[in-house]
Amino acid sequence: MDLLLRLANAKTLLVLAAAIGGLGLALRMAPATLRWIHERRYPPQKTANPAGDAILQELAEKDRVKILALHRTVLEELAQAKAAGFDIADLETRAEAAAKLNAPDTRALAQRRLNEIRRDIPIKDSESASSPVAPGGPR
Repeated sequence: MDLLLRLANAKTLLVLAAAIGGLGLALRMAPATLRWIHERRYPPQKTANPAGDAILQELAEKDRVKILALHRTVLEELAQAKAAGFDIADLETRAEAAAKLNAPDTRALAQRRLNEIRRDIPIKDSESASSPVAPGGPR
């Protein structure tokens, strides 16, 4: 009890009130303080470099050419399958439709479809696969 009477003087109560007020103020100002700290640690980026657009256009052009090359490869493989006597009319139609998807937004879809068509191209059975001798020869 003696301790409480000694602590309950004006000076101690003033310090306690200031501490509670400071804590309340800190809690109220915390979002603004955290935002200020975040802005100091991670300043906004500067404006984009004008050469960035040229780089992005160059990359888009490379992707477009890549899809065109894949389309040409698929058409060559389809021509070989047609020469081997396979019916590939559906695959040719699908290849032309996939080539029309060569736009920045649908380029990944075009590549996937062309690869699927390439996978579906029939191939002629080889004679070595049907031979009774195992690979590596007789033992």
